[in-house]
Amino acid sequence: MGGLFDWKQSDVNRLSAHRGATNFAPENTLEAFREAINHNYRSVELDPRMTSDGVLYLMHDSTVDRTTDGTGVFESLTSAQIDTLKIDTSAYPSYSNKTLKVPTFDEAVQVISNSDLILNVDGSKGDWSNKTFTDKIMNVIHKYNMFDRTFFVISNKTHRAAFNKNYPDAILSWLYESSTGISNEIQTVKSYKRAIVSISAGNATQAAFDELKKSSIYFQVYGVNDQATYNTMLSRKAPMIETDKLVP
Repeated sequence: MGGLFDWKQSDVNRLSAHRGATNFAPENTLEAFREAINHNYRSVELDPRMTSDGVLYLMHDSTVDRTTDGTGVFESLTSAQIDTLKIDTSAYPSYSNKTLKVPTFDEAVQVISNSDLILNVDGSKGDWSNKTFTDKIMNVIHKYNMFDRTFFVISNKTHRAAFNKNYPDAILSWLYESSTGISNEIQTVKSYKRAIVSISAGNATQAAFDELKKSSIYFQVYGVNDQATYNTMLSRKAPMIETDKLVP
């Protein structure tokens, strides 16, 4: 297998920028992904959503209120309405005199494709069991030759099963729930053609690491936002670490 499973063999740790490099630019913007490239992150995560007229953009929240100068539920707005919004840059002095827009999914993947970043697509927004929606996602991924550098984190089991049926070669993941036990989680991952583990920092114990290493399954640790936890994850040789705050 190519792509992910090529770089899976590397001992290089990949620090992943959650919603882009948000230390330097607003989340889920082209600027945040360009900053991730410039600051030598090795992976990025983003949040695609679809407008009422079927266009994919990036937005974490269900509404546009927190991150833009507009209001309203994202999925109830048209692409024309989204295009009028301005991103709130008040926490980013270097962008205070610039107008940042809500990017389309296409624009974001194009920027990311011009780097060696691995792409983590958050599958918690939208209906990932809807093939019309997911075909739009996959068409963009293939358009920029990102298929083997992309994994999809879909925790909803019904959505994940439908997505896996439609795209059996896509690399899947989901948020690991400690109640299932890491051994059971590993067996679930092995039941897919291509899947990896996404485990929270709180569940990434030494015992969990030992089981994961023994299984040879690739994994990312998410929610690592302080230096002490990062150092612990590095000492345990986590292959990918996702952060909102740390810088390579």
